[in-house]
Amino acid sequence: MIWAHLVWQEEAAPIQQQTARLERGGKLRELTASEAEVMAREPELDEATAIGLHAWSAVSTCRPAGWGIGPIPQSAIDDWCDRRGLDLDAADFLSDAIRYVDNLVLERESAKQRAANGATP
Repeated sequence: MIWAHLVWQEEAAPIQQQTARLERGGKLRELTASEAEVMAREPELDEATAIGLHAWSAVSTCRPAGWGIGPIPQSAIDDWCDRRGLDLDAADFLSDAIRYVDNLVLERESAKQRAANGATP
């Protein structure tokens, strides 16, 4: 569910940003049919997914960068879990979920880089 939310957030962010910008200016607007369809696809957000998204948001900033992005360090995940007092089972579950999502992100970024360089997947 974390991945589904991240993908949806990426698609919905421009719509949300434009709507917020207009509202700050005192203007209202109706969503187009395609925008409404995107917003209607928002995945369910249960408590576990909300915690996972919060953790992802925090630890994804700890990844090394250089020639490209690297994986999120396990120590960053462990520190996040320790600071919040998660027991070992919960910490392991969250760590596995973040690792899974991180691998998807790394694969996607790698594919984007190959495409930008003209390589075939």
